Amino acid sequence: MQRMNSALHTYITFQLGQRRISQTAIASVAGVTPAMVNYVIMGKRRSERVQAVLVRVLGFSSWTELLRASYRFQDVVIKAMAREA
Repeated sequence: MQRMNSALHTYITFQLGQRRISQTAIASVAGVTPAMVNYVIMGKRRSERVQAVLVRVLGFSSWTELLRASYRFQDVVIKAMAREA
């Protein structure tokens, strides 16, 4: 089992929330359980079907692009928190 990727989890959860899309909806489209979607979002499992749906729904061209966006998002959040401290 892989370690949780907090940047990916936070970013995807935020983006899905902004679009009012549930993990259950993603699961339905991908043909998997909501638990599998959560595992993928947490970085604990890999599923090409789930990744493809997330990429499409969030407007990216690839899973790699989505990962890079999540790391950029994390950097922005960390810098904003440092300014507030």
